[in-house]
Amino acid sequence: TPTPTPDQGAILLRPPRDRRPPPPAPLEFRQGDRVLFVGDRLMAGEAVWGYLETRLTCQFPECDVVFRHLFETGDSPLVQPGTVIDGDGAGADWLEPVLARAAAFKPTVVVVGYGTEASQAGEAGLARFTTAYARLLDGLAALDAGVTLRWVLLSPISAEDLHAAPPPQQQESSAAEPYARALLDLATQRNAEFVNLYGWSLAEGRFARERAEKHGEPLRILADADLDLNPYGYWRMTLVVEQALRWPYNTWRFGLMPDQSLRDGGFGARLLDRSRTDTQARVVLIEDRLPTPNPPGPVERLSGAKPHCYIQLPGLRTGTYALRVDSQPILEGTEAEWARYEIIAQGPSWDQAEALRRAIVEKNDLARRADLAQPAEAASYQARIAELEQTIAQLRRPVQRTYEVVRTGGP
Repeated sequence: TPTPTPDQGAILLRPPRDRRPPPPAPLEFRQGDRVLFVGDRLMAGEAVWGYLETRLTCQFPECDVVFRHLFETGDSPLVQPGTVIDGDGAGADWLEPVLARAAAFKPTVVVVGYGTEASQAGEAGLARFTTAYARLLDGLAALDAGVTLRWVLLSPISAEDLHAAPPPQQQESSAAEPYARALLDLATQRNAEFVNLYGWSLAEGRFARERAEKHGEPLRILADADLDLNPYGYWRMTLVVEQALRWPYNTWRFGLMPDQSLRDGGFGARLLDRSRTDTQARVVLIEDRLPTPNPPGPVERLSGAKPHCYIQLPGLRTGTYALRVDSQPILEGTEAEWARYEIIAQGPSWDQAEALRRAIVEKNDLARRADLAQPAEAASYQARIAELEQTIAQLRRPVQRTYEVVRTGGP
């Protein structure tokens, strides 16, 4: 069963076909870019789990890009929908500290993730929210006259069908939908990237529930009752973000034929050496980019659940064959399974990606502590953050791997 796409859940968020411009080029990070995350609890949870930042870090492994979260403090009309701001929406009491902290970082790319919390106020809070949101974008854009910021605007997530409890029979339209539409309008006006998390979460929740009910599979939920995404939800969110930014999947595949030629359609890795017979195969490769580390729990191996890496080896002699990567046992399959393909979703590259994610999570935690600490204590945090940045720079680069498939049993 194919995975739901973001547009399936909110088809009305797409402009009419005759008004759609040609697809723009994929968003690119450049050498020396400084990416700032700012938002509500959606972004706060991302700082804790780090799946999205890991994915963004891996996309351009040769570029030195710095990522920082601007952790929300105090009252804000972007977070607390009941917050009162003056008639023209200036809101200096909440905006000025945010801009001051952002100015210290000097961002070149800003990822904005507001709306999931504010949307709980419904239509009554929408005008106040959009006014404050526009003020934030204007303030950030004016920080440095010499830098034209690039924007990625994340819509709020939907509250429908995300939880373990069954939804009511008569489902009303989600409170988040008008907020998602308003942010789409803002993104269009400002030539910003827009990520439709509303449509994705709506379709994803319904798809997961339908699959669980019809096929007896465990229900994989994305968020808790307070709309806090869980690790699985943040892991799944990386897929819709990379699609919205028009990035290729950070996966690879190849087919090695009996005559040692490569099957058409391979991608995602550079094969440095290869050999095979009817009882073994060996490939030395370097991936274009690291895979996204797996979330806690069982890995979804359905082909539509998440793009995976594949190896195809037709023409092996009847028997059982084991895959080892850098001498590490990974999986076994019959000659028929290898002839069709085997899904590769674990191994040294995934271990490296998980180590990268953990370094990012530690860096984010220290950055949050440094924001709240006294100057002397903050200096010690900054020293450790600098060490972690060096570790991240090393871990984000794929390394050479040796994949070996050998016969381990007869018919």
